Amino acid sequence: MNDEFPSLSPEDKRRIEEEERYRAMLRAQAMRPTPAEPPKQETPWAERIVIGGIVVGLLVLFTVTMPKLMRPPGDKSAGAESSIFSSYEPVQQSVLDGELSIAPRQTTSQSFTVPDGAINGEISGTFTASGGFGNDVEAAILSDQIGLSNYMNGHYTQGVWFTPGQQTSGRFDVRLRPGTYYIAFRNYNALFSTKRVYVQALLKYSALKGSQSQ
Repeated sequence: MNDEFPSLSPEDKRRIEEEERYRAMLRAQAMRPTPAEPPKQETPWAERIVIGGIVVGLLVLFTVTMPKLMRPPGDKSAGAESSIFSSYEPVQQSVLDGELSIAPRQTTSQSFTVPDGAINGEISGTFTASGGFGNDVEAAILSDQIGLSNYMNGHYTQGVWFTPGQQTSGRFDVRLRPGTYYIAFRNYNALFSTKRVYVQALLKYSALKGSQSQ
C-alpha cells in the first residue's frame, strides 16, 4: 500500500484509504434495489357517498336547530315575523275606467291614494288616444300638486312616470309608496283638436286587515 503513494505522508495515505472505503460503501448502497412501496388503498365510492351523506345531514341539522337553541326562552319572534304578512290583505281600486275628453292646450287628471301603512303599492293600466292629426297625447303619474301644476302648464316637472312625448297608446306599471298621486293626460301641443283618451288604471296594494273599514 505504501508503494501506491510514495510522496504522501502516512497520515495522508490513511485519509485517502478511508475516503476510498467510504466511496465503495456508497456505490454498494446505490446498487441495492429499492423496495417497492405498498399500493395505496383508495376509499370505495360507496363509503365516500355514505360519509358525504352523514356530513350533509349534520350540517342541515345544525342549521335548523341552532337558531332555536340560541333563542331565549319565551321568545316568539319567529311566530311574530310569520304573522306580519298574514295580517295584510290585498286591495284593488279602479282609478280610471272609461273615456276622457281633453280640450286643446288642456290637461285632465285624476288623484288616487296609497294609504299610510300599506305595502306593495302599484298602479298599472293602458291608454289609447284618438282625435286631431296624430291621435296622440302625453301622460304622466305625478307625486304632488306642485308637479301636477307644472305639468298642466307645459313646464318641466318631476314625477314617478312619464311617456316619452306624444303617444297614441301606452302601458304603465309603477310601484308606489304610501301617498297621494295624480295620473294626468295632456293635450298641450294641440291648438284646435280635442283628444279622446280611453283609460284603464287599476291601483293595488296590501293593507292591514280591518283598516279599510275604518
